[in-house]
Amino acid sequence: MKKHRVDYSIDEICACFGVSRSGYYAWLHRKPSQRHQNRQHLDNRVRLHSANGYRSPVNFEADFKQSLAF
Repeated sequence: MKKHRVDYSIDEICACFGVSRSGYYAWLHRKPSQRHQNRQHLDNRVRLHSANGYRSPVNFEADFKQSLAF
């Protein structure tokens, strides 16, 4: 929605997506949920292991379990 704000009004964009203006602004300013934060943390850990070529299943599984405890 952000990239279309230059060409269209917020009212037009909200109507297109079937959301209210207040709902859009509530979503825009909402903090990430705990589940989303946990997922981001886990995604970052997986990327770290992949980028470093760290592919040991035993170490990855231990680190994965530790990430779930986060």
